[in-house]
Amino acid sequence: MLAVENKLAYNNFMARQAKNSDDLIYTEIKERISEQNSSIKSVDTKSAFVLSFVAAVLAGLVNSSWFNGLSWTYHLTILAPFGITCGFSLAALLVRQYRADPDPTNLIERYKGKDEDSTKGQLTKNYEEVFSNNQTIADKKANLSKIGFVFLAISILALMFTVLFNDNLKGEDTWQTTRYQHPLMQLHQQ
Repeated sequence: MLAVENKLAYNNFMARQAKNSDDLIYTEIKERISEQNSSIKSVDTKSAFVLSFVAAVLAGLVNSSWFNGLSWTYHLTILAPFGITCGFSLAALLVRQYRADPDPTNLIERYKGKDEDSTKGQLTKNYEEVFSNNQTIADKKANLSKIGFVFLAISILALMFTVLFNDNLKGEDTWQTTRYQHPLMQLHQQ
């Protein structure tokens, strides 16, 4: 009789240990997915910042009489890297194929009334699939963003060298900006 009680106690102990490890695995995977989603959002924020910065620089350049007086080779040298930067940053922003499980409707339909352990086991499997799928996408977004940053640095260097080594800077107000006026506004001012 004592052997049977010991075996029952041992089985109960092992069942609690298995449940505890299931809970631990579930919690850890859920936390890693949360960290992964934060990382994805961080890459999106950085890409949006790069696009905003490029837009501000280009707006200043296009309205500059100095820039407008440059030859097409200088325009190409400056604008091409900025365009490539925009392309990679937009690509990083537009990659949106990552998953966020579980879908509450499917979860309720499939697991309502089932025991907690089987539901948690299925959720753990879903979370593991989500994490693996999202990691590939997060890495792709991060690589696109890194390439965008490299071209941003190249763009800034090209602009710097153009400013430093261009002959168009002699004897004029180089940073005077021009302002577009609609033809109706021109008539109104006369």
